[in-house]
Amino acid sequence: DWSSDVCSSDLVIRNTGTNALHVRSYAMSTQHAGEWVATGLTLPQTVDPNGSITFTITFTPADNGLGGPSVGYPAQRDGIITVANNDADESSYIVIFEGM
Repeated sequence: DWSSDVCSSDLVIRNTGTNALHVRSYAMSTQHAGEWVATGLTLPQTVDPNGSITFTITFTPADNGLGGPSVGYPAQRDGIITVANNDADESSYIVIFEGM
């Protein structure tokens, strides 16, 4: 969860398997796309066994998270980032994020 200020969080993809992990692409799904930005993730990328890659999700609310001038309370902003890869048991990693 994020507040109405500019906030960021690092996300780490770790390869705990014995084969190379191929991270192919990612997609963000949110109604507030301009408020959420993913940086530091150049794809496609291969993660060796016991290796990891890190990228950052930054939340910058357009209107300080307020629901509107007459509402006066924070409006929730949420979304999903889906990371496509060749993991044998999780072909896509799904991260749900929300902010106010």
